[in-house]
Amino acid sequence: DHMHACGHDGHMAILIGAALVLAQLKQHLDGSVKFIFQPAEELLQGAERMIQAGVLKEPHLDRIYALHLWPQLPLGHIGVMPGTAMAGADRFSVTFEGVGGHGANPHLAIDPIIAAAHSIAMLQTIVSREVNPNEPTVLSVGRIQGGSTYNTIGDSVTFEGTVRTVGKDAYEKIPETFRSQLEGIALATGTKCSYEYKRLCPPLVNNGDVASEVLQQSQSLFGEKRVHEVTSPTMIAEDFGLFLEKVDGCLFFLGIGEEKLLHTPTFDFNEEVIRTGIKLLVMLVISKLHSNDD
Repeated sequence: DHMHACGHDGHMAILIGAALVLAQLKQHLDGSVKFIFQPAEELLQGAERMIQAGVLKEPHLDRIYALHLWPQLPLGHIGVMPGTAMAGADRFSVTFEGVGGHGANPHLAIDPIIAAAHSIAMLQTIVSREVNPNEPTVLSVGRIQGGSTYNTIGDSVTFEGTVRTVGKDAYEKIPETFRSQLEGIALATGTKCSYEYKRLCPPLVNNGDVASEVLQQSQSLFGEKRVHEVTSPTMIAEDFGLFLEKVDGCLFFLGIGEEKLLHTPTFDFNEEVIRTGIKLLVMLVISKLHSNDD
């Protein structure tokens, strides 16, 4: 069995709750509200497909809001970061092909494991030597597979990983540096290298004015002690950033006060926060669409 342990069941419950409340208040709202139930966030593909399908049209959106359950904040607290709040994400897969042989006669083989090992170590220098150290950047290899037994040299090795960036320079520079390093290692080791480098989503950039509105509404609802202006971005990615490239908006964090981190087998959350999330989403809408006739 597999799960994407990130609290999306809570996100959906909060949005349904907000929709039910606002439906009861629709006669007091001067405008339209669109509720976006996005699939495939865990693949970082859902937002792009929904945009292509026209989700941001008819009616046109002036504001867009999202929330994410967040273990790093106390239960029921709100975190808001103006500007770049979450990293952009890329995915890569690399295969080195050589010539298999016996481990006792490595001179008769071309070893792709050596090429893969060198490249995994070398790729880390992209972070440490190629990008501005003031721009948080991560390159992680999460899977490697090659060979079939302990005493032979296999004929191919594949590894996969992810790149996370928050700065524009690093986002634009890394793919080309990635390519040149792999080609150099293949040349040096006599192997053949093929790779795929796939853009998944850009950094998530909250509109500064909208983030300020969320901070103010949160403080008026819950008090200043429960509201935090976040000062450094998380390297976790979220494809809501694609929506924010089209519409002014803000993704904020809703604290669940748990030690169980996101994307772990034991992740869970206290359902008391569902009420908090509903209340804030409803008030954000009312603050923009409340009819002057009431």
